[in-house]
Order: sequence, then C-alpha cells, then structure tokens
Amino acid sequence: MNFLLLLEWFAAFCALGGAILASGKWLSPNLPWKLWISANILFICLFFFTEQNGLLTLHLFGLFINSLGLYQHQHPEEGQVSNKSLMKVFFYFSLILIALSLSNGMHYIFTQKVSSLEWTGTFSGIAGALLLASKHKFSNMCWYVWSFSNLSVFILALFYTHQYGLLLLQGGFMVTNIIGIYSYNFNKKEAPIDTLEAISTNS
Repeated sequence: MNFLLLLEWFAAFCALGGAILASGKWLSPNLPWKLWISANILFICLFFFTEQNGLLTLHLFGLFINSLGLYQHQHPEEGQVSNKSLMKVFFYFSLILIALSLSNGMHYIFTQKVSSLEWTGTFSGIAGALLLASKHKFSNMCWYVWSFSNLSVFILALFYTHQYGLLLLQGGFMVTNIIGIYSYNFNKKEAPIDTLEAISTNS
C-alpha cells in the first residue's frame, strides 16, 4: 500500500469518524472538529501530490471552516458572527458558485473533461456551505447542492481516479444529505445540528 493510498484512506476515516461522533454527541464535543481538521490537512496533502486542484481548493475551504468551528466551540462565550450584509454576500456568492458548477457540469457532459467534473464538485460543495451559512429562506436547498457535489466527486472517484477512500466518503456524505433533505424539507424541523457542523460534514 503506497503513501498516497494511506493518506486517502486515513483522511476518509477521519472525516467519517468526525461525522459519526458529531451525530451521536459522543466523547469530547471538540473531537469531531479535530478529526475534520485532520482529514482536511490529509486531503490537502493528497490532492497537492495528485495535482487535483479543484478538490485541493475544496479542502482548503473546509480547513478554514473547521478551524473556525473548533475555535467557536472552545470559546462559546464569544458567540457566532451574525451580520445581515455578510449573510447576503454569502447567499449571492453561493448563487454565482452554483452557476459555475452547472457550467462546469455541462462542459463535462459535452467534452468528458475530467477537470470540469472535479470543479463541478468543488464549486457546488462550497456553494452549499455558503448557502447554509447565509441563513436565507432558501438555505435548506444546501442539501440538494451538496448532493450534486457528492455525486460529481463520486463519479470522479469511481470512473476516473479510482480513489476508493474518497468514494466511500462521498457515499457517507450522500447519506447525511438524504437525512438533511428529509429533516429540513419534509419533517419541518430546524437545523438538527449547528450550521458549522452541517458544513463540516460536507467539507
């Protein structure tokens, strides 16, 4: 088993482990964030060596989000930033990224260019995070956007790069997104976990 394969599988297990611990509220509440940060760092190293710049960008964003989440959980007295203008920026930027994702998706369909598929997953993954963070009335659509991202990366890993650790991770994310779609849209609940945790399980 080579070094890159070890990186991939260890990162995937860290990310899935964090999601499982967060969903069950087991052990230290800071542990999921530390596992997600570890996963981001490992994936950043992996995608740097494999020159998968789209997924590298996605996990750089994830590293920022998870570091912020860990800080907020360690300093709850400082609360979370809530700025209406910033929320609007998040929402409109998410729309731009969704448009870029769809554009890359169409480009992949017509050209079969693998990099377009990779960037489809990246743009939609970040768009879903910003959409949820915007707290807009359409924020619950983030689960559909994330599902599109997961499907794109799933296809990439299965048919092109054969990265089965990444494939397993995207399958796990798809399950969490199905649960999110049901909870937000059909069960009429508020967010089952906080915003940053929801973003982290898809970053």
